[in-house]
Amino acid sequence: MGNKRPIRSLLLRLLPAAIAASIWLSATCIAQDSQKIEDIKLVGSENLGFFAEKVRKREPVIIAYLGGSITVGSGASQYGNNYYWKSRTAIIDEIKKRGGSAESLNVGIGGTGSAYGAYRIGSQLLVNKPDLLIVEFAVNDCPDKREDALAQKKEVVDGMEGIVRQALKQNPKIGIVFLYTSAAAFQKQYYSKGLVTPSVEAHHSVALHYGITEAISGSQIDEGLKDGTFNLEAFFPDGTHPSDIGHDLYAKTLTSAILPGFDQPAPASVKALPPLLGSGKYENARLDSIVPTASSGGWASNKEQWNWNGVEIWTCNVAEKPISFIPKGNGIQLIFMGKIKVKWTVDGNDNVQELTSHAAGMPMPSVWTFPADKNPDGKTVSVEVVSTPDGQPHGEVWGIFSTRKP
Repeated sequence: MGNKRPIRSLLLRLLPAAIAASIWLSATCIAQDSQKIEDIKLVGSENLGFFAEKVRKREPVIIAYLGGSITVGSGASQYGNNYYWKSRTAIIDEIKKRGGSAESLNVGIGGTGSAYGAYRIGSQLLVNKPDLLIVEFAVNDCPDKREDALAQKKEVVDGMEGIVRQALKQNPKIGIVFLYTSAAAFQKQYYSKGLVTPSVEAHHSVALHYGITEAISGSQIDEGLKDGTFNLEAFFPDGTHPSDIGHDLYAKTLTSAILPGFDQPAPASVKALPPLLGSGKYENARLDSIVPTASSGGWASNKEQWNWNGVEIWTCNVAEKPISFIPKGNGIQLIFMGKIKVKWTVDGNDNVQELTSHAAGMPMPSVWTFPADKNPDGKTVSVEVVSTPDGQPHGEVWGIFSTRKP
């Protein structure tokens, strides 16, 4: 597909941040009262009937993966050993045995959770019209102990539901699978005690509500640890990202949940979208490109290098040279890098905000939310790079997150 190369470039560039961010996230997941594994009745592959029917008709299909650093491939000794490549190969081989053909698409970004994924899924994944969607956010969605766990679990429900509803609105026949990955801390705090993590609880509630196929790895990892097949260090060398052993188990867990779906009959009709389970805050989440309305020079599109899965990135190395654009929507957020100054006017009031992105070593873009009472919907926003003491100013604008009905 046309955007495979940019996606691969993005994954490689974000790999260091993926490792750092995911280690932090898993290390802070709270131990608390949780559901027992035996009480979790995983949803089977019934929702893959339409996908299977398309395979049986030998129509080409697209398989898409959305997730964090584990989906990127962190921890694998080489690209071909990650769970994404192993599982997509097994799935596509099965499709070929049945006389069909398939392509795959990986839009994982390290250190990101389902809410971030809900913003990206439309312009970076659904635009390719996938027939099968695999979602992996169980590690990065785990609540951290610095904030209210219940509130964060609600946020996780909203994020996953936003992904699901956007996918089903675009294609009511799409097959969706939730893959529940794990980490060393999760195995110790939850699975060894017969429990599931708070993130899996939240994801499972969404799966039940929408009939989403589920694949859980934690209990299988626990079995392998207990029978001596491997130890925690061999499976999670850095505590979070799986080794080749781990990626292989994830791939088998996923394919074991999907392959039975190839024999599922297609439903007689498309089910109506059920009522919201959560708040619906990400049902219309979107990522829009920066479309300049004016520039005083210095800003350039770096499309010659790579783009952010179809979203153009604008860069500048000259201070005080503004680029202007008009964002639309509610809850507008600016995705940026470097040291920049943002200017906009709402209700006759001029606003200025100076921003600095992540510290060195974190190549992921930062996200800044405009104040709710100063949301620049339909207003001109200008961004300029700020001078730095070292005389090397730099700024980038990657896009706009917002909520806006199509």
